[in-house]
Amino acid sequence: MRDPLDVGFTFDRRPAPIPAALRPEWRIAVLLLTLQQCWGSRATRRQLHVLNWAIRTPETRETFLHVLTGTLRPDEAVVRFDPVVDRALQFAAGESLITMSGDMVFLTEKGEQLVKHINKDKDCIAEEKSFLAAIGKKLTQVQVDAFFAVEGR
Repeated sequence: MRDPLDVGFTFDRRPAPIPAALRPEWRIAVLLLTLQQCWGSRATRRQLHVLNWAIRTPETRETFLHVLTGTLRPDEAVVRFDPVVDRALQFAAGESLITMSGDMVFLTEKGEQLVKHINKDKDCIAEEKSFLAAIGKKLTQVQVDAFFAVEGR
């Protein structure tokens, strides 16, 4: 008697969709745009993590804007550090789009050129660019530190 489970099989590779927020291209583009938004095109890693958290979803954008306008205390917002931001920093540094010195991250000339290219396309990450335009260069290091003042965050 033949075993019914003894049959041939094959595996077909299928593309697996990756959400935009996890794609390195999106991460690096948003990282460069946020870095350009910071004073002097430089920021601490902590500032970049806060801005990354803020820009990710409509809800976090709204929460962040409420903190900036003073209608919500910074300690009421739950800011999450995303390890993928550190990976995007590594990729961007590897491509010479940024330089890092200690905790500081600096946009390079090559990074500035890429930001100009991204800004030329009005449809490219439009929501993110609109959000960054709304906050302007309003985020200070003191404000970033206020997000973490409670419970030793």
